[in-house]
Amino acid sequence: MRYRLCVVLGMLSFASPAGAQDRAQQWARCLNEQEAFTADQSIEGCTAVIQAARDVPANMAIAFNSRGNSHAAKGQPDRAIADFDQAIRLKPTFAAPYHNRGGVYLTAAQYDRAIADFDQAIRLNPNDILSLVGRGVAWHRKGQYDRAIQDYDQVIGLDPNDAIFNIRGSSYSAKGQYDRAIQDFDQALRLSPDVAAHFGSRCYAKASAGQLAAALADCNEAVRRAPERADFLAKRGFTYLKMRQLPQALADYEASLEVDPGQADALFGRGVVRRQRGDVAGGDADIAAAIAIDAAVGGQLARRGVVP
Repeated sequence: MRYRLCVVLGMLSFASPAGAQDRAQQWARCLNEQEAFTADQSIEGCTAVIQAARDVPANMAIAFNSRGNSHAAKGQPDRAIADFDQAIRLKPTFAAPYHNRGGVYLTAAQYDRAIADFDQAIRLNPNDILSLVGRGVAWHRKGQYDRAIQDYDQVIGLDPNDAIFNIRGSSYSAKGQYDRAIQDFDQALRLSPDVAAHFGSRCYAKASAGQLAAALADCNEAVRRAPERADFLAKRGFTYLKMRQLPQALADYEASLEVDPGQADALFGRGVVRRQRGDVAGGDADIAAAIAIDAAVGGQLARRGVVP
């Protein structure tokens, strides 16, 4: 989640054509518009621009923002935030660094800070789709699904694409409004019928609603299209669990956790299956591990009809 900036730097002055060419190359690496450079090369270009300190504050803000994006891409959130802070200090009306800093905070699960930054980006640009989506995701992760849906509604008014219907459907599903969720997933599939994620999302909502045969068909399609996706296997495991087909549920949870051992919902689901198959100690261990990852997972699955 980052802005791509197209800028015209017409304010630069150079001592010589060779110096102008070198300066232009530094800016090209810094902005990395075509993603032709590595993150390190982009950082080097931005650092050269910043250290030269020849440009007006607005252009320097662009350099700090671009370097922040590259630090974020390298998994260096503290450096990224420091650069976004500098960009905002230099140009407080520049929406991009608020959005990008919000994205870093969102990744770090600092949701209130993320929301504050997305708020400011949206104040500066009310039709900022990326920040509206980012803020919606933050609200969703805080469990404030109605506020997430409000943001997604606004995005749908601006750009009704399949991805935003899928995201809004996930918030309806988390609220337990499975019919509304399924309607959104249906719309996502009408717009993009080949996207595996839409089948996986609809499977989970249908299974939660007790539409088990239809759910299994959707999960099978999701797994067929993307067999490497751990979350699709976990959703199918959940569906088999609700169907009380415990060997199949266990097999899917095992396969899912082999790909991604840190999934709280898959661990919890496997724990429930193990308990129901008589392995109480193994099941309790899985459930405890799931809760250690996400303390809310038990309540979330209980609302969908799965309890130890």
